[in-house]
Amino acid sequence: MTTRQALRRRLIWQGCFTSISLYTLVIVCMGVAGRVTA
Repeated sequence: MTTRQALRRRLIWQGCFTSISLYTLVIVCMGVAGRVTA
């Protein structure tokens, strides 16, 4: 495996992890906001 492929794989994993983290954060924020307004 070349270093370029390893870097690309790491970038993809980082992107997926960031997306999941942001998605979870949005859901948590929406849940908290829903509780506050309700």
